[in-house]
Amino acid sequence: MAHTVSPIMPPYELRRGLPDVEEKEIYCSYCRGPKWHTTRLLSSVMTPQEIFEEGKRNNDFYKAAQLMNNNHSHHLTSTNYPPCIRENTCRICGYKSFDLCINTPENAYALYRIHPLLIPSSIPVHNPDIPKECQAIYEEAAQIFSVSPRASAVLLRLCLQNLLETLDISGTSINEKIKNIVRDGVPEHIQQFMDTCRYYGNQAAHFLQIDPEETRDTAEYLFTVINTIAETLITTPAKAKASYEKLPQSIRDKIRERDLHK
Repeated sequence: MAHTVSPIMPPYELRRGLPDVEEKEIYCSYCRGPKWHTTRLLSSVMTPQEIFEEGKRNNDFYKAAQLMNNNHSHHLTSTNYPPCIRENTCRICGYKSFDLCINTPENAYALYRIHPLLIPSSIPVHNPDIPKECQAIYEEAAQIFSVSPRASAVLLRLCLQNLLETLDISGTSINEKIKNIVRDGVPEHIQQFMDTCRYYGNQAAHFLQIDPEETRDTAEYLFTVINTIAETLITTPAKAKASYEKLPQSIRDKIRERDLHK
């Protein structure tokens, strides 16, 4: 009996033979590059009931299992063995990804990344110093970039707004927050970066007719913009404070006294 499945993206890899289970280099969406992974085939050892139980315990796998049954535009037919899901665990970051493995008529098998979606290596990893809420928004923008750069731009604007809120910058809108942080003395190039992110995020959200290629290039650039803003507002001050606190207390007391008599 033939098995018809519907992946959501073109295959990212085509191999001869059967899906393998071993430690190997696989693209990691979180590390943004090929890393060594430990892999295992899930559906070859799990019954439908086990898949259901696993879905309740592990939301990532539940999403992957659900995607096998979604209707999408591209179809492949296999006559040799049913499609299976391969779980990949990155040995560097520890995150899991899931591939849909489909046997093809040419006696090969195609790999489709079904969760999370593949993130291009050109998208930089988020600055590790940004707050957890911002990290989650940034990663969501990265994961949907290949499908919708426009949505990524909107999310990165939200990421900037969230970042300013966590820094306790006053203002009821992102525009007011930028105005107030500029008044507090933020460097001009950071103000320009913030207004660039705000403007293109608004454009992506509100305008129906926009150039797809321009939107893709702009959205990709905004990831770097967010990291640069975070480097200036969070990382650099934290590094400066850490290095200053390593000075002898007597030296810091003299500096404090010096600055009191400016």
